[in-house]
Amino acid sequence: MSTRRFRSLLQSAASPPYRTALIIVAIAATTGAVFATSYSLALGRAKPHEIPIGLVGNANGSPGIVAALERGVDGQLAFRSYDSARDAETAIGEQQVYAALVLEPGRPRLLVASASGASVARVLEEAAEGVSQSGVSDLQVVDLHPLPSSDPQGLIAFYVTLAASILGFLTAFQLVANARGMSLRAWLAVVLLLAVVGDSCWLSPPTRSSVHCTGPSPSCGPPSAPRSRWQLFSPRRWSS
Repeated sequence: MSTRRFRSLLQSAASPPYRTALIIVAIAATTGAVFATSYSLALGRAKPHEIPIGLVGNANGSPGIVAALERGVDGQLAFRSYDSARDAETAIGEQQVYAALVLEPGRPRLLVASASGASVARVLEEAAEGVSQSGVSDLQVVDLHPLPSSDPQGLIAFYVTLAASILGFLTAFQLVANARGMSLRAWLAVVLLLAVVGDSCWLSPPTRSSVHCTGPSPSCGPPSAPRSRWQLFSPRRWSS
């Protein structure tokens, strides 16, 4: 390529619409790089940090179990005392804690809820397995609210939300580019139609059964302990 040709290309790139296109590409590439880097650092090296967990019974009577469980998560457990296992189960159902260690007479139990956080439940289950393998105690893991068999990793809700976001962005971009003459009333009608079409993704039987568990059912898996009515999307938030 000659020098003159190269200079011509640079001049073209510095003027509209090529300059605008290059700016858009640069912004998109930068945003994508920041997004990928932040998620890789946060999720690629995920570590437990101050996991709220209930405690039923006297920890001083079973110090080895508590210590062994904490070692399994690098000591990142924040215990909250409860008077009974039923109170702890209620706290889990209301998303106040992720799990509960029950040290009542008999076999010790670790109550978890994989439907409220599969990654946290998995970390705690591995820690409980380490307690049992260490010979300190035979710690039983009870999943009060298991994920449905149709979505054992709890990822359907994430992908449906991602698809709905992409649908909204693409539709808005196309409307702005190709339907500029619409009135405000027409815009509102199209947005309403888009919302209905997007929400229809949630109404399909596989998706609905994956994000909505209200009790013992084939889709939610067999109950491993008595439990209260449960919905994955509870109006209450995790307490800090």
